Amino acid sequence: MHTNIKSLRTILLLLTIGGIFLMLYALFTFREAKIIIEWETASEVDTVGFDILRGETPEGEFVKINEQLIPASVDPFSDNFYTYTDDNAQSQTTYYYQLLDVEADGTTTTHGPIEITATNQKWLELVLAGTMLLAAFIGKKQIQKQEETQVHDTSQ
Repeated sequence: MHTNIKSLRTILLLLTIGGIFLMLYALFTFREAKIIIEWETASEVDTVGFDILRGETPEGEFVKINEQLIPASVDPFSDNFYTYTDDNAQSQTTYYYQLLDVEADGTTTTHGPIEITATNQKWLELVLAGTMLLAAFIGKKQIQKQEETQVHDTSQ
């Protein structure tokens, strides 16, 4: 019986440590969110690339967020798929994005805006951490009860 309690204590210690680290990680990164922007083109004749613009209102000031022009495909006559990840989004914030199509002669065509609200999945990590800590707490109480029962049984 003593070996079982020792094993349970080790498991509970690991659950507690894991839960604490997971909770700290989730809280530390809670404000981070990523928005993945995807678009498709049917053809890109004379297109040299794309810029992504972001604003905080549909009519507001839009700012270029990609560091370099996103190059167009080498095959301008086929369907092409693109993705861009906005790593600087804040969780629970609504953004408006525009796609700027840049032509070889310097002209641009603006598409959008589209509205996207940034979310993040850190709540799941917080729930998991809380569950691990709760399991460790309940397990500790069970061990205390078993130890009290053993002490009571040996005194008879």
